[in-house]
Amino acid sequence: MPSALNKVQKRISKKRTSKLGKSSSLNALHENSRDAQRIRRAAARDEKVIRGERERERKNDRFLKRLSHIHAALRLSQLQSQSASPPTMTIQEMHALISSLLATHTSALSAHVSARRPGRPKTRDHERAGAELAAEEAEYESGFWMVDLRKEENVRRFERWDGKWEGLGGLEFIRVRRRRGGGRDGVGNGEGEGGMEGVEGGDGGEDWEETVIQSRFPPTGAA
Repeated sequence: MPSALNKVQKRISKKRTSKLGKSSSLNALHENSRDAQRIRRAAARDEKVIRGERERERKNDRFLKRLSHIHAALRLSQLQSQSASPPTMTIQEMHALISSLLATHTSALSAHVSARRPGRPKTRDHERAGAELAAEEAEYESGFWMVDLRKEENVRRFERWDGKWEGLGGLEFIRVRRRRGGGRDGVGNGEGEGGMEGVEGGDGGEDWEETVIQSRFPPTGAA
């Protein structure tokens, strides 16, 4: 929590009583005094920190919902396979998982379209649903950020995830890219943000390229 204002107020109050022999009440300050200006600057710093935290929470909420969807899908897969722990996934299975996530956004948008009366403007929720779907599809083109479900140990750690952003620090993430043209699906798991490797090959003699990108944090850059 922001603390700049609280610290400044305590310092000023202490100075007024111990050094100046005045009342510790800050209400007696002249509005243009140095101490009053210090308090206003501290309050502005705290407000800036709060705005930044709210913006990060807003951006992170999108990815928390995504990871919650993946987490639930893993648990369902575990129940269906009757295994002791959630099974790992292949690249193709991860693409299917992403498609199911996009389908939920498409369904939500379709519901708003059906509910909208002719001639009426889009509601805020309608516009938000459209923007969310567009953002997810655009990210899928460049690399869809998600937990690396190919590694057994990473899947085990993800199984124990508590649903909070702070609990993601010990997990490994990748970006899975949508199939492009006649090529083959790509998935990233390199050694650093922005690190890439090209791999050629494919079925039926077709060339394809796999972009390898490890991403600790989502495309927003939120930590």
